[in-house]
Amino acid sequence: MPEVIFLSPYAKMTQIAHKILKEREVGFEVIEVPPLQSEEVVKGIDRKAQVIISRGGMAMLAKHYTNVPVIEIPVTLSDILDAVGRIEGGKGRKKVIISTANIICDPKYISEIQGLSIDFITSDDSFVSCQNWIDESIRSEELAQGGGYDLIIGDALVCAIATKHGIDSVLLESNEESVAFAVDEAMRIVETNRLGSQQLIKRRKEILENGWVANYSFRDILGQGSDLERAVKMARLFAKSDGNVLIEGETGTGKEMFAQSIHNESERVYGPFVSVNCGAISDSLFESELFGYDSGAFTGASKGGKKGLFECAQNGTIFLDEISETPINMQAKLLRVLQERKVRRVGSEKIIDLNARIICATNKNLMELADCGQFRRDLYYRLSELELYLPPLRERRDDVLSIAENFLHREAGKINRKLYWKDRTAFAPLLDYDWPGNIRELRNFIVKLATYSGDGEITSAAVSDLFRSSYREVARKKESELTIGISRDLKMMEKEIFTKLLQLYGGDKERLCREYGISKPTLWRKLSYRKAP
Repeated sequence: MPEVIFLSPYAKMTQIAHKILKEREVGFEVIEVPPLQSEEVVKGIDRKAQVIISRGGMAMLAKHYTNVPVIEIPVTLSDILDAVGRIEGGKGRKKVIISTANIICDPKYISEIQGLSIDFITSDDSFVSCQNWIDESIRSEELAQGGGYDLIIGDALVCAIATKHGIDSVLLESNEESVAFAVDEAMRIVETNRLGSQQLIKRRKEILENGWVANYSFRDILGQGSDLERAVKMARLFAKSDGNVLIEGETGTGKEMFAQSIHNESERVYGPFVSVNCGAISDSLFESELFGYDSGAFTGASKGGKKGLFECAQNGTIFLDEISETPINMQAKLLRVLQERKVRRVGSEKIIDLNARIICATNKNLMELADCGQFRRDLYYRLSELELYLPPLRERRDDVLSIAENFLHREAGKINRKLYWKDRTAFAPLLDYDWPGNIRELRNFIVKLATYSGDGEITSAAVSDLFRSSYREVARKKESELTIGISRDLKMMEKEIFTKLLQLYGGDKERLCREYGISKPTLWRKLSYRKAP
C-alpha cells in the first residue's frame, strides 16, 4: 500500500512531482487524473493510502469521499499573475476566473491590490455538485461565446469543461515551491504516523506480554434463560457507556466473563484489560500495586519506580474483582481516584491523568457491608453507576443441560475423546443438584466426566455414578432426605419412592434392585402400580 498518493490534475504538475520526489528520495505514487474522471478515480483510492496530495476540485473530492488526510497544493498570487501573463492578446479580452473556494480565498482582495481587470466567480466549500456548478456557469449567457467574457481562467476541471463548450481557457498552474511544500507536509504526516504506529505496536506488545487481554465476548456466554438474556442485554448497553459498572453475583457465575465482554464490545477494545483480585493483594502492598510508586518511595522499591495497575490500564479497562476485600483505609484513596480520574504514585508529587474504564465485581452485598462499617457507602455509590446482577445456576435450571452438553463437547475435543450421547436427558441427574459453585463447579464436573469416560456413549447412569462418587455427602443427603407426598394408599407412596430412587440411580434398574435386595419383576410391579378407580 503506498503511503502517499499524489493526484496530479495536469501533465506539467506530474513532471514537477516526479522531480521533487526523486530529489527527496521518497516513493510516493503519482497518478495523473483526467479532470472529468476525477470523481471516479478518487472513489477508488479510499483506504489505499495514509495521505493524499492534490489541488482544487480534486482535493475537495478527496476530502469528501475518503477518510485520509488531504494535503492541498496552494495556488498563490504569483500563480494567478503567471496565468494572466500567458493570455494571448490579454489586454483586449474580457477575462473571468472560475474557481472553487479552496483555490481562490479572497478574489476581491486580489483584484483591488493588484489592479487586475478580471472578474471572479467562486463556489462555496461543497464540492458534491461542483462539476455541475462549473458546467452551469459556463453555459450561462454571461459566459457563452459572444457574451460578456471570452476567456476563462481556472483549474484543470474548469479548463476541461470550458474546452467542451468551445471557450478559450488558461490553466492556473501551481509553482514548484507549492508542490514541494505539499510533499514535505505529507512526509511529516507519514513520519508522525510511523512513530505513532511504533508506539502502538510497543503498547500492544506490552499488553500481550503482561496478559492484559480480554479473551471472552458475549457469544461465549452460555444459556438462554430469560434472566441471563436480560443480563446480557443490559451488559451490551453498558458497553456503549463509559460509566463505572458493578457486577454482582455468586462465585462462579461468570462476572469476569461479563466484564471482558463489556470491554470487547466497547470503544476501548484495543486497549488493555487489567484484571485485579483485590482479595489477593496484602493490605501493605495494596496502594503501591494499584497506584504505583516512585524510586526510593520505600525500602526495597525498584530503581526507576513502577507503574500502578491503574496506569497499566490507560485507554482500556481495569477490572477490580472482589472489590469488597479492599482494605478500609484504602477505600478513601480509591474513591478519590474514581472521582478525580487522577492517580499519584507513592512517593511522587506528579499527578497522572487517568483514562480507564472501571468495572468492579463482588459476591457479597456491599450495602450490608456498608451498614456494618466494612465498606464505604460513598464508594459503593460511585462504583455502582451501572449495576448488573448475574443469576446463580440454581435459578437457571433450564440452562444446566445445554451448558453441560456444550462443556462436554469442548472437553472431549481437547483430550481427543470420541464421546456421544443420545440426547440431553443423559445429563438429567445434574438437575437434582443446586451447584453452589455455579458454572465453575459444573464445568469442573464435566472435565471429570470427559476424563474418566472412555470412548463411547455417555449415559445418565454414568453421569449419576460419577456424581455420586464425586459428591458422596450430597448423594447420601439426597437419599436420606428423599421427599414424597403423604397418601393413604401405601402402595402409591411406595411407587413414588422407587420412582425417585430410580431417578437418583440414573435409571439403572439393576443397580437399584441390587442395592435394595429386590428382583426386577418386583421393581416392575411397584413402578407399575395404579390406584384402583
